[in-house]
Amino acid sequence: MRSLSLRTIRILVARLSEIQSCSSIIFLFALFVSLIFTFVVFPRASDVHHLVLDPDQHGNLAFGLWKYHTFSYYPEHEPTVERGPGYPALIAILLAITHGWYPGSVQLVQCMLFAVLAWMVWYIGNSLWNRRVAFLSAIFCALHPLVFWYTSRIWIELTATVLFTAIVAGVVRLSKNQSVDRAIVLGLLLGVAALWKSTFLPYILLVPILLALLPREKYRLGMIVVVVFSATLVVAPWTIRNYKLTGKFIPVHSRLGFNLQVGDDIVENISKSPFALPPIFDISIRKIYAIESTLPKHLKRYQGEIALDSVLTKRCLAKYVSSPGFLARKMIINAWLFWSLGETPAKTMVITGLLLPLAILFLISAIIVYKRGQFRSILGVHVIMVLFYYVAHLPVEAIARYSVVLIPTMLLYVVAFVLEPLLASDKPV
Repeated sequence: MRSLSLRTIRILVARLSEIQSCSSIIFLFALFVSLIFTFVVFPRASDVHHLVLDPDQHGNLAFGLWKYHTFSYYPEHEPTVERGPGYPALIAILLAITHGWYPGSVQLVQCMLFAVLAWMVWYIGNSLWNRRVAFLSAIFCALHPLVFWYTSRIWIELTATVLFTAIVAGVVRLSKNQSVDRAIVLGLLLGVAALWKSTFLPYILLVPILLALLPREKYRLGMIVVVVFSATLVVAPWTIRNYKLTGKFIPVHSRLGFNLQVGDDIVENISKSPFALPPIFDISIRKIYAIESTLPKHLKRYQGEIALDSVLTKRCLAKYVSSPGFLARKMIINAWLFWSLGETPAKTMVITGLLLPLAILFLISAIIVYKRGQFRSILGVHVIMVLFYYVAHLPVEAIARYSVVLIPTMLLYVVAFVLEPLLASDKPV
């Protein structure tokens, strides 16, 4: 019976994936799912659970750009350096186009980006494997609640997920044809992603280095230089802006100390609230405010941000030097929290159930890639990109919200190396 069911599923997937307009159907399906969730389900859930629409104040930064033409938290005029400009700039453009329609314009565009995300997953799957892998991966992505959840919020996660997946697709596209225009596109994606989230900044060098080390594809040095140069051209103007404003070298933003301190406080207080972030986060915020209150009062906003970040960074680094055991414990705990910690115990349980199996299956997929001798190929580049993003968060701050960026890419590899071989097998299960 189980073998018959598996065979039926295999036949159904094969037929659906061979539909000529399959990618367009996936795009429309993902758009439908996100629109229903964002404009029908989320408003009701928001009223019941009192969800905060824009906890990181990206909307305020966007209004500052739109109203004052300065990167400031509206209604304040003083410029800030503690956030990347990418996401607020996108929102500001939408505000200008729609004459202030907020948050509807952002939510609508994020629904469209979610559909693009599902289409990109289909493109990557079809380019690297086959239409079955492409179809299943894209459908799973379109139906994954942790991904479409962020279409409704003014949070950076959905757009960051789109950018990470676009970089993965850009690597695939460049591998198929080493042309200057494709190298430029990949570089632009890397640069834009860095302006979105500073975690992506190392990828400007990481991705080209990984490509340069591939023995099979033999990427020309010129292509690698074009990628790095294009990405640098995107980031450089903002870095120059920060230097002119502050007199300091700040490539994107200055929030490292804040994130280190929050990460430390989560680890130190995890026993007080092991399944819910807000109680621990409140403890951390009070501590940071107490430190901020000791700073000189005459400082401008950006000066205060830099001073606070410097104090927090030095405190945390000094702690790691004096107590390396704490840093090791922090990374071990964060290795778990990255796939589990949510806002409430119920959310933590659901998130863990959705993410932990995916993480385990992705690890199995990575091992399969290695054992097949494919690690020094495009497949290995993608695996390292995922692992780097994961590991980079462990010494800083790691909560389940950050893991969303990796879900589409991980789904592709799990489908390709675990699920699709199961469906392709004629052996009874």
